[in-house]
Amino acid sequence: MKRNVTLYNIIMPVWLLLGFFPFLWPVVLAGNFAIDSLVLYLGMRWLALKERRAFYKKHILKIWGCGFLGDLPGALLMLLPLFAENWAWQPGSQESQSGLWHFLYDQLSALMWNPFENIWALLWALVAIGVSGLCIYWLNKKLVYKKAGLEPAQVKRLSLLMAIVTAPWLFLLPSSWLYY
Repeated sequence: MKRNVTLYNIIMPVWLLLGFFPFLWPVVLAGNFAIDSLVLYLGMRWLALKERRAFYKKHILKIWGCGFLGDLPGALLMLLPLFAENWAWQPGSQESQSGLWHFLYDQLSALMWNPFENIWALLWALVAIGVSGLCIYWLNKKLVYKKAGLEPAQVKRLSLLMAIVTAPWLFLLPSSWLYY
């Protein structure tokens, strides 16, 4: 017997959908690898590095992994208001809820639909992107380029380039675009 299941109210942000569907992971992994490769190549040209091919082969997988690790704190920060809204809920009607719950529900729930809907959601998304960018910068600087034979200024520039360009800017993509 075949059952029809209809899921209502399953609106999720695009960046979260990418993590939930395993068949999308090869696309996400390949896309991140391609972007990291392009940014690394441009960074090596900008710094006028010699032996680019050897440098690329030695470091690209570490850069790729650090990019994923650096995105995690930002993704968790983006999910925090969703979890906090559930924790702040008290039994009773919507009118009897605390001010914190109303702020989370009215202002920060826009993160899941359209971060540009209000200033609080936009600021929260930008902070999450910034946190991820800082993590990417730190991981690249300390784990990838520390013993790469680069000068400290080159390490700083290349780490900064990777952090700015490969930060999870997809956090700003409104999911509402998919539903209209």
